[in-house]
This record gives sequence, C-alpha cells and structure tokens, in this order.
Amino acid sequence: MKKALRHINLFIFLLLCTMAKGVACPNPGTYTIGPGGNYVSLTQALTDLNGCSLTGAYIFELQGNYSATAEIFPINVPSFSGSSSINNITIRPQSGANNLLITSNNPAGTILLNGATFLTIDGRPGGIGSTKGLTITNTFIGNSPAISFINDASSNNIRYCNIRSANNGATSGTVLFGLAASGNGNDNNTIEFNEIWDAIEGTPTNAIYQSGSAFPKDNSNNNISNNNIYNYFNASLNSAGILLQNNASNWTINNNSFYQTASRTMNGNTFAAIQSKDASVNSISIKNNFIGGTQSQCGGTALTITGKGNMNLLNLIFGATSSTSIEGN
Repeated sequence: MKKALRHINLFIFLLLCTMAKGVACPNPGTYTIGPGGNYVSLTQALTDLNGCSLTGAYIFELQGNYSATAEIFPINVPSFSGSSSINNITIRPQSGANNLLITSNNPAGTILLNGATFLTIDGRPGGIGSTKGLTITNTFIGNSPAISFINDASSNNIRYCNIRSANNGATSGTVLFGLAASGNGNDNNTIEFNEIWDAIEGTPTNAIYQSGSAFPKDNSNNNISNNNIYNYFNASLNSAGILLQNNASNWTINNNSFYQTASRTMNGNTFAAIQSKDASVNSISIKNNFIGGTQSQCGGTALTITGKGNMNLLNLIFGATSSTSIEGN
C-alpha cells in the first residue's frame, strides 16, 4: 500500500512539474497561422515559443483567411534564447495568399521587436518573387509606429512589405528605431524593398525615425535600402523621410526613392528627405537615392511643395570625426 502511494505521489509530482513548465516547445518547422491553422494568430504562436530555446528555423505562414482581429496588439516579439542566423524565425504569407493585413489602432505600435534577433518579416507569398502580399498598418494618430525596434533588437530583416501609419507626432515614425535599455543597441537590422507610406487616416510626420541611447548602446550598422518612402508630411511640424535624431552610427541609406503623390503646403516648417540632427550621428553612407517626383526614381510629375518654410532635402549634421559618404543621389 505504501509503495502504491509513493508511486501515486511521484506521478502527481511529475504532473505538477509538467504543468508548471507548460507544453513542450514546438519543433522547428513551418506552421500555418489563421482559422483552422496550427495557430489562430501570431500572438498565439509567439506565446507558444516563449521560454523556449530555438533549435532551428521556424516559419510562421499567414493563410489566405488570416485575420488580425485574433491578435493582441502590439504583437510583441521578444528575445528568444538560442536565436542565430540558423535558429531563426520567419513570418510571411503562405504561397498564394495576397493582400493580407496586420492592422491595429494602437498607441504602442502594431509589431514590436522587443529585443528580437534574427527575425525576418517577408511580405512575399511563400518567400519568393517580388509581390508585396502583406501590409502592416497602424491607424492610431499620435507617436504611433507600425513597426518598432527597441531593447537590442538586432539582425532582423523587414522586406517586401507595405508599411503604413498615420503617425503625426514629432518623435516617432512609421518605422521606429528606439532606445536600448542594455547591451549594444538596435543594430544590424535591414529594411529593404518595402513601400513605406501613409495610412488613410493621415500622413505620418516621419517615415523612419531613429532616436537611440548613448554609445555604446547607440543604434548602429542598420541598412535602409531599395525602399519607396513617400507621403510623409506634416504642415506644422518638421517632417522627414528618414530622421536620425541622435546616437546613430554606420548606417547605410542606399537606393531609396523619396517622393509625394500629391502637392503639399508648408506652414513655417522644414521638409527633408534625409535628416540628421546631432553630432552623435556618425559615419553614414547616403548613396544613389532618388528625391523628387510623384513616383519612384523621380518618376511622374514634379514634386510640388508650396507655402512658407524650408525645403532642405538633405539636411545633415554629423560628428566631427564622422566618415560620412554622400554621393550619387
């Protein structure tokens, strides 16, 4: 009898340990997201991985019937133990799934890369071709990004997406690079081949905004290339396609198009394509960008801005020891 009780007690102990630990971590592989899929939402999939150590590549594919109404915003992507160039996470539409929307009306943002590393958000269905099948939007009016990089978010890639916001605040952007509480900053991230533009609710003040922590936690070695950046404008505040406010180094800003699809009227403010505002910004490469027109690569009709103010399309302040390169624009 005592032996039987010992076995029962051991069983209960093991059961409680299992319950405390939670369900076993999912194996690397491809998981579908949406009604009837492996997970109903990205929030659920990322929660299932929470506390796990990545042991391979995880692909979360949004099905054609995916709906963002099942998400909890902002969608928080934390730092996962074991993440690397091999042990990584990719979020993308499933092959054949187009016009997918991740839309929030949230002051904190739509997707928050909160210490995330080696995450790729690829808007191409199945991860091939060049079709932008995923739109990430924040409709909240204020300092409200669509995508944020904070707390050492590093080695991430956002590519082939439509990224939109109505962010009309002076200290944020449709894409935000923010502070790092510890570590080395939000480094080695790539924003490439995206459409970064306004939401129906209004034009953002800044398309990409960067304000980092002081060295050595500054935001460094980030790459903004081959994007169409347009319809950023605020009639009363200074606005920019890319604003490096402070504490940034060794950025690459290459082959982007900056333009407006409508005429704008200024009211005593400054309008810029690329702006840096502090001597803590150093060693930036600004090459082969197109500024003007109503379409990419200065296409369409002329960029038209009227009213009073300053049009400083490249409005740049750098540190005294900066090895900044500006050419071919």
